[in-house]
Amino acid sequence: MSPPAGTVKVSREGVPELRLSDQEVGEMERISLERGDLQGHLLIALMARRGWRVSSVVGYEKHSRYVQKKTGVLVEKDYSLPGLRREDVGEDSVAVHMKGGKVQWQYITEPYMSRLKELAGKTYFGERLIPWTEDHCNDVLVDYARAAGVSHPERIHAHRYRHYFGTHMSRNVGGDVLKLKSLMAHKDIRATAIYVAELTPEEEKQILDAAAK
Repeated sequence: MSPPAGTVKVSREGVPELRLSDQEVGEMERISLERGDLQGHLLIALMARRGWRVSSVVGYEKHSRYVQKKTGVLVEKDYSLPGLRREDVGEDSVAVHMKGGKVQWQYITEPYMSRLKELAGKTYFGERLIPWTEDHCNDVLVDYARAAGVSHPERIHAHRYRHYFGTHMSRNVGGDVLKLKSLMAHKDIRATAIYVAELTPEEEKQILDAAAK
């Protein structure tokens, strides 16, 4: 049996993590629609059902200042992403703004595409569909996780939804790491491999039993 969804596990770095289930994500979507919160609903859907990073949904402006370990040189950089705007919503696809200035059009399934068009119809050209900060997004996600009965909802953060998408889709593509890399828009295949490698105890048992025959 796989560990219960929502159960806290500890990574190698000692960081508590949560595993979301299909039922929990579906319940959060249901509650958000019941509340009439189209922005919260699409925040959850774009990350959990399409694997977006929260920065691609709401955008950000950050100034980074750090010292390079190898050279000891002080580096300062400005990072900016516009977030999802009205003009990014197409007929059946959406323009995703990613780190490094890359823009990729991604197909969105129904009913989420229709809901994106509905929200886009309520905004102006150049306006973000979800004009929130990342901190506010995390607060919203914690609230919905709590309402959906997720264990330890206070430990929910945006990347948990992208992680859910990665592990869920890895099974849908039969563990094909190249297909999953494309779906998750990873630059490095090593970032994708962690999702493919994450097997449930039952899957590990089946593989080991089959190899022993």
